[in-house]
Amino acid sequence: MKELADRPLRIPGEPWPRHAWRLLRWVLELRLVPRLTERRGGWRAPLRGLRDGLTAFGRVLLLASFALLLLSRRSQPGFDLGLAAAGLSVVLLSLLIGWLWRPRLHLTRLEQATAIAGRPCRGRVRVVNVGRRAARELSLREWRGPGWRTLPAAQSTLIGHLPAGESALCEVAFVPRERGLLRLPGLAAHSYFPLFVTCSTQRVAEPMEVAVLPPPLRVTLPPLRDLAARCLHAGTQAARRHGTLRHRAPA
Repeated sequence: MKELADRPLRIPGEPWPRHAWRLLRWVLELRLVPRLTERRGGWRAPLRGLRDGLTAFGRVLLLASFALLLLSRRSQPGFDLGLAAAGLSVVLLSLLIGWLWRPRLHLTRLEQATAIAGRPCRGRVRVVNVGRRAARELSLREWRGPGWRTLPAAQSTLIGHLPAGESALCEVAFVPRERGLLRLPGLAAHSYFPLFVTCSTQRVAEPMEVAVLPPPLRVTLPPLRDLAARCLHAGTQAARRHGTLRHRAPA
């Protein structure tokens, strides 16, 4: 998405139709919603709560329970009202236990790999449990924001058990969308205890700037051994006489 600061300027000697085309593309891709409002407010805030507070299994269980609750009738014995109540009770009980057993962590970034646009960038984070109880079923990710996306929860590192006062190393990965300078605001720690139905989240402000390189060119170069053998077989004097851009095919 483009912003007002990305308005293209006309280069001296550039044709007017091309400059008009660049302006049209900038207007079509212009971001009309501020970043802060888009990330923290708006009508999608309850949807983000469902996404961050429930796992995939928890969302399926909640939707199935609501469907059974709406479709259950006395005249239709195939839909059981008790089954819907049991599903909702499991979700609410998991939310309550997860909130009471929510972790208290201290997160510190250790190192960050080189970021390339379109490829996963991985870094290491030290996790210290500063709470009075053990933390269970932990996973880390970057805060969501513009310019990058997080990996699926199934591909993140899971810490099964972290006693009080202990520390562990965890890997955090994200995928930058385009080259440039990314400003990562912080980290988010998820706890799926007790039933992998709900998710309690602790956000830690740990800002960091990451320089994202452009993706490499999709070219294939022959091995150096083959190039050296070809030069030894054909010689290099002919290339020197006829110029560096003309090569004689080997016999």
